[in-house]
Amino acid sequence: MGMGAYGILIKPKIDALIKKNDLIVLDGLYSWEEFIYLRKYFPFLKLVLIYAEPPIRHERLALRKIRPISTNDSSTRDIREMKNLIKVAQLQ
Repeated sequence: MGMGAYGILIKPKIDALIKKNDLIVLDGLYSWEEFIYLRKYFPFLKLVLIYAEPPIRHERLALRKIRPISTNDSSTRDIREMKNLIKVAQLQ
């Protein structure tokens, strides 16, 4: 399904929730492609960025019970996500 896989998989659940709710909050996007896919079906979709300083974020990621990430890997992830944020800003 590619990089938009989570969007494709969650779309039916979003469709069902929209019928019952005025507001739905999705926690976290895994890829730019996921955002593009969901935005196609839900043009009213809004992104909210929550920022934590790198040392705090790296510590939290390392202490996660599910899929913990080392400090080095979380730094690499930060760079990748920053590049994605730049893409988002250019399209807004």
